[in-house]
This record gives sequence, C-alpha cells and structure tokens, in this order.
Amino acid sequence: MGYRNYLYKIKKSEVKRLRIMTLDEIIKKYGNKDDDNYVWFFDILDKDVKCIFEYGKLYWDDTVERIHATGERLFLNENINERFEDFDVYVVGKKALEETINIYKDKIVKMYEHLLNDNDNIPDKDLIDKYEEHLKDYRLWWTRLNALNLDDNNDCICDSWLYEHQIFELVRLYKTIDFEEYDLLFLGW
Repeated sequence: MGYRNYLYKIKKSEVKRLRIMTLDEIIKKYGNKDDDNYVWFFDILDKDVKCIFEYGKLYWDDTVERIHATGERLFLNENINERFEDFDVYVVGKKALEETINIYKDKIVKMYEHLLNDNDNIPDKDLIDKYEEHLKDYRLWWTRLNALNLDDNNDCICDSWLYEHQIFELVRLYKTIDFEEYDLLFLGW
C-alpha cells in the first residue's frame, strides 16, 4: 500500500478496458525497456482519470479496510494485482463515498467528545489551554491555509485537511458524480 490514499474518478468503460488486459499486454505497451519493463500504474490509465479526493495517510485506523470492503480489486488477474501491489487499487463507487462520509462524521463526533469529556478531571488552566490550542488550529485554516477553494478551474470547494471541512467536499462528490457512467478507484502511492 502507498504512503497516502486517494480516490480517482474513472469511466466504467476504462475499468472494463483495464480488466481485460493481460500482464504481457501491459508490459508490451507500457513497460520501460530501460528499467526491466517497470510499469508506472498511472501510465496505463486514460488521461481523463482524475484524482478527486486525498485521504492522506491512513495507517492508524480501519479506514482502508472499510473502503476496500465496498469494492473489489481493479484487476481480475492476480499477477497484475501483484505487479501493482504498491498501489493496492480497488474499484469502488458510491458506497465508498458513503462509507467515507460516515467515517469522517464519526471522527468529527469523537473530536468533540474528546474536547468535552473528562473535563471534571482537568484543572481549569489545562482545559483552557486545550480549547485554545484547538481554536488556534481551526483559525489557521480560515486565515492562512485555504479552507475555501474559489478557483474557477477547480471543482473542489475546500482545500482543508480538517475532517469537518473535508466532509462537505465528500458530500458534494456523493451528490454530483454520475455513478451510472463512473466508478472510483481507491489507491495509495
């Protein structure tokens, strides 16, 4: 699995094209002869395949497993899956977005519960410090880190990494992607 995880929007017809390819065809068409026929995964994708969401690093919880459970491996041929094992590519769809929204909602609720819990056991000064640190982090996104994306050339509404902001981007994707025509690829690199 890769270092960071992403969702890519891909036409269903492109998924079908990739699934019927053999490893020999992939190597012949995309292999780098100067590098033992190494194939960069993104070289085999159509130019219209687009990254639509970055999860970031997902090492410490069960998000990857939960997203994988909504789909299936991209390649039907296990040798091809092994060839691209560093990317761990799964074809997912609307259910993956719904699952991600639920995961992020749970993370947001847990964050607020953490801020509110155990307050009886925390001295007032430490409690104020805890809230102040949280508020400063959030203010930073609104003052310097592009919580909103107003770029007309980019459909994304939010450039924030905060779950509270990203969840709205996920809902936008959930409501606007034509899942009759598109699938999603969940992968890491």
